[in-house]
Amino acid sequence: MGKRATALLGLVAVAAAPAVASASHKSACEKHRKHLSAKSAQVLVWHKTVNTPLGPYGTGYYACLRPHGKSIKVGVTWPSGEYVADMTLNALTAAGTFVAGEGSQGAGSQEMCFKYNPQGPCPSPTYYLRVLDVKTKARVDITADGAGSAAPFALSPKSAVAWLTSATLWATGLHRSGKTFSTSPVQLDAGDIDPKSLKFSGNTLSWTHSGTPHQQVIQ
Repeated sequence: MGKRATALLGLVAVAAAPAVASASHKSACEKHRKHLSAKSAQVLVWHKTVNTPLGPYGTGYYACLRPHGKSIKVGVTWPSGEYVADMTLNALTAAGTFVAGEGSQGAGSQEMCFKYNPQGPCPSPTYYLRVLDVKTKARVDITADGAGSAAPFALSPKSAVAWLTSATLWATGLHRSGKTFSTSPVQLDAGDIDPKSLKFSGNTLSWTHSGTPHQQVIQ
C-alpha cells in the first residue's frame, strides 16, 4: 500500500471516530428504557438499586431528556424492614419535560416512636408532591394538605399540577425562580370527585364531581 493510500485510510478513521462517539452519546438516555418507571415524548424516568442509610436495597429514581440528556436524580425510596420505609417516592409520572411523584418522609420514624413510646407524642410523617422540570433542573416539594398521601394527582406539561387529599381537589401553577418553583395551591372542589377523571389538556384541568364534568385553567 502506498503512502497516499495509507494517509487516506488514516483520515477516514479519524473522521469516523466522532460519528461513533456521537451515536453512543445520543443513546445515553434511551439505554435506561429497560429500567423504565415513567416516560413522556421528551423525558424518560428510570430506577436502579441504591445504597441508603438503612442498607443497600433502596430504589433511586432518575430522569433524563430524550434521547441524549444526562440523568439527574429525582428521589429515593428507602427499604422497609421492621418498620415501614421512612422515605418514599411513588407513582412517578412524566408530562412534557416535567416529572412528578408522591413523596413521604417520617412514617418509619413515627412507627418506631409509638413502639417504644405508645402514649406519644410522636412526630407525624410529612406527605408531599415532588415536581421536577428535567430541562431546567428546577424542583419543588409541595406539602399535601390534609392527612395521608397526596394521591392521586395530575401533571401538566405546561407548569401546573393538581391533586386530591381527603376528597379535596387542589391545584397550583408552577412559576420558576432559579432552581425552584413558587406555588400557590388553591382548593378547587371537594366531595365525590372521581380520582381517575383528573386530567390536564395544556393548562386546563378537567375532573368530574358526582358525574358532572368541570374544568378550570390553572396558571
